[in-house]
Order: sequence, then C-alpha cells, then structure tokens
Amino acid sequence: RPMEILYIWREGGLSFHGGLLGGVLAGLEFARRQGVRFWTVADMATPGLALGYGIARFGCLLNGCCYGAPTELPWGMRFPLWPDSPIMTDPSHPTQIYSALGSFLALAVLLLVRRRLEVRGQLFLLYLMLYAAVRGVVEIFREGYTARVLVAGITEAQVASAVIFAAALVGFVVLRRGGSTEAAGEGDAGAP
Repeated sequence: RPMEILYIWREGGLSFHGGLLGGVLAGLEFARRQGVRFWTVADMATPGLALGYGIARFGCLLNGCCYGAPTELPWGMRFPLWPDSPIMTDPSHPTQIYSALGSFLALAVLLLVRRRLEVRGQLFLLYLMLYAAVRGVVEIFREGYTARVLVAGITEAQVASAVIFAAALVGFVVLRRGGSTEAAGEGDAGAP
C-alpha cells in the first residue's frame, strides 16, 4: 500500500529520514534551476537544518510522541500512552530532549569547523554523519517503545542512520580527494 506514505494526517507525520530525502531531491532541483552547485546549496542549508531539527524535537516533546523506554533516572518524564489518553507511561527517557541536545551539539561542531573544511559539500556530509550518530545512540533509549524494531533490538531508524552515515562518510572522503571542487570558503562561481 505505497499510497499510505502520503497519509501524514493519519499516521502522525513524516520521519526525518523521508524529509531529508525529499529535501535533498528538492535541493537538487533548486540548484539545477538556479544554475548553482548543489553542494553550495546543501552547505548553506546545513546550519538551519541542524537548528531546525533540534527545535522540532521539542515539538515531539510537547506532543508526547517519540519518548523512550522506562527509566528510574530523575529526569524521567511521563507521557500519554496514546494521543488524548488519560493513561500515562511510567517515567520514561525524554529522548526528544536527548535528540534536541544532540542536534544543538552538532550545530556547535558545524559552526566550529565550517571554515576549516576544504571542499563544498563537506559541511552537509559532516552534518549527516553527526545526525546519524546521535540518532543511532538516541534509539538505544527508545528500545522499541516508540520505534519499530527490525531484528535483535536494532530499529528501522538505526538501520537508516547507519546507511546515511556510511554514504556521507564515503561522500566526504570522495569530495576531499576530488581536489577540483571549489573550496568551501570561497564564493560560488554559478556553474552547476
């Protein structure tokens, strides 16, 4: 039933992984139409992407979704068992806050290293690696409570994050070795 992926009003929304893919495709088309390099557009969008993802996780916190497994830690929070439910969970890991903090940390790293990167596109690819690492760790605290487990405790998001990390790492190395790509700190020449 492939059409059900469009039912965002029934299924609670889109995942970040799907939104990222859609954003990359839209960025590719935008760059093509404007006659600019995709990597230039991607690098320009990256700090906003990290900031936006962190802010969006607070939306999840307020919505009561995407929480983690039960915990006895003092910052454990209770969430509605389902939307509009009077039944609350046991104190659970506020993984939405973990994700937000991880994204803000990634933003800080990006801002610190962006001028040291040698080639356009590396900032975006570095963000993808940082995002994937944070998401993979946060998923450990969700333990299938609000995440789909595929096999042996590994969630769908962890698999997607591993693929994103590996692809971004390969892309990062390839761009760095390319040498002919415009330096990250220079202006765009306007050619795709």
